[in-house]
Amino acid sequence: MKTIHLSLGLLLFVAFFASASLLPIFARQQPITHKVGNEEWTRAAFHGIRVGKSTSADVIRTFGKPKWKGGVQELVVSSDKHGEVQYEYSAVPDVDGDMKIYFGKRSGVVSAILVYPKQMTRAEIITKFGADFEESNEKLGPCPTAREKEVVSGYHVEYGVLLVYRKLGLYVDIKKDGTAFLIAYLRSCR
Repeated sequence: MKTIHLSLGLLLFVAFFASASLLPIFARQQPITHKVGNEEWTRAAFHGIRVGKSTSADVIRTFGKPKWKGGVQELVVSSDKHGEVQYEYSAVPDVDGDMKIYFGKRSGVVSAILVYPKQMTRAEIITKFGADFEESNEKLGPCPTAREKEVVSGYHVEYGVLLVYRKLGLYVDIKKDGTAFLIAYLRSCR
């Protein structure tokens, strides 16, 4: 009887240790998400470039040498206290438009990818990214709090529409004429 308990205990120990050691392997395969209120925000990826993980070397390997690179005046990601560096591209795969990729100045890690389509309609955006979005507006941004929604609703002003794709980690800014002005791939909603 002791042999059975000892063997069962050893078996449980081995099973626990094996599952714990495999956990990092499975965790790497899952998308990285951030909770914002009750909603999850998945870190975005564009052509294999993952916001918050990929580096400038990954970007150059994927898109080639940028047409322009340099520092920025105004931070796109306000948490990048050490500043940002921007790469600009005019030939964007799958989108007729321009692209700006931002990196943390010190880390060299992608902090945001902004794509400016030349001509893409709201319907084309929904075809490309799907119908699993929520609407916000330019004044509120992609992830407003309940309090911010309440305050802005009292303004009685019509702002441009944002289509927020939390599960893809991006939002699309739609102009009043129904075309997309910006597709923003972000590491977190705020």
